[in-house]
Amino acid sequence: MMIAFLYGWRIPSEMLTLTKAGRDLEAGTLRLEPGSTKNREGRLVFLTLELRADIPDQLARVKALEREMSTIIPWLFPHLHGRH
Repeated sequence: MMIAFLYGWRIPSEMLTLTKAGRDLEAGTLRLEPGSTKNREGRLVFLTLELRADIPDQLARVKALEREMSTIIPWLFPHLHGRH
């Protein structure tokens, strides 16, 4: 929710479609690919220090879910109902 609030990203169409490949922890960025946003342009944002610390925790939760479900999950914020 903090990412959506800070950067104005739409939850269903931008946040829930954000893939793990769209993050660069070394550079401290998150990226929405061109075509995945309302205006069809990509976005790159720089993470706050708090978010830079929180993203690895989220990745660990996704990794645990992958082990539990025996599948690869490409999304950074997966949910078990619907597409993502």
